[in-house]
Amino acid sequence: MVFYRGGVIIARRNATIKERISRTSLIVYVVLLILSGFLPSVAGSLVGWFCIIGIFAIPPIIVGSKRYQVLGIIALLLAIAAAVTDYHAGKITQNRFDEIRKKHEEKVSTPHTSGVDSAEDG
Repeated sequence: MVFYRGGVIIARRNATIKERISRTSLIVYVVLLILSGFLPSVAGSLVGWFCIIGIFAIPPIIVGSKRYQVLGIIALLLAIAAAVTDYHAGKITQNRFDEIRKKHEEKVSTPHTSGVDSAEDG
């Protein structure tokens, strides 16, 4: 909190421990969220990562001031949305791979006719 007297700042109250915890937790959240964009991954592999990131959004919701609570709720919703989106993208990718694998197995299991008579036929 800043106090003004005649347009000059005369005192600033130090942040409480709860505010420090909230701010630090949100900073860690943002850093991890930015790092998640640089992680090499396939669809569906970052669900756990986003859940871990979401943990850092909880302290501001619990102990933070109103401003930090709102930011914490937004951060938590963002982490949940990222985890759900990544999970569904992984399921879609897995289904595509299963379809491709199935088509390949069917292609391999069916007899291949080349149109050329073999030596046994005459």
